[in-house]
Amino acid sequence: MNSQHTVAPVHVESHLTAKGHELEPAIEALVAWSGRWITLPEPAATPGGVVPAPAPGG
Repeated sequence: MNSQHTVAPVHVESHLTAKGHELEPAIEALVAWSGRWITLPEPAATPGGVVPAPAPGG
């Protein structure tokens, strides 16, 4: 006898506390600062002049 088991992926939720929410303006300010002051290097072209796509999440 064969049986098939269906396994659903685990679902996890999290929520910020009031203390965590209060950090939002500081984090947004850091992101804005980094956009003004940090220059990211251009990706290197591969042979043939093709620039590889960035990795997911990167």
